[in-house]
Amino acid sequence: MEWQQLITDCYERMSQVLEKTLDGLTQEDLNQQPHPDCNSMGWITWHMSRVLDRWLISDLTGEEQLWVSDGWHSRFKRPSAWPHFRPQLCLQYPMPGQRHYALEHRVH
Repeated sequence: MEWQQLITDCYERMSQVLEKTLDGLTQEDLNQQPHPDCNSMGWITWHMSRVLDRWLISDLTGEEQLWVSDGWHSRFKRPSAWPHFRPQLCLQYPMPGQRHYALEHRVH
């Protein structure tokens, strides 16, 4: 198996597991923080999707991120150049109603 196929298989499996996990959950369920120091399932899912889009789709293929090309940044009312690599800037653009615990505490 080539490394490209291995990466593709891993993300396909992750997507399948994620779909099963989120099936039937409400928006309230997705926004729930199980503990004040934890991010919600919705935020974690969004973050995983952005990492996949940025690192695999865009960086490896050279194609534009779906975040931009499909207009997702507009739908979420976020900048097209999301500052993932600069946690202190991510805090300026939190998801509605969410704290970014991991990001707040990683910048020390």
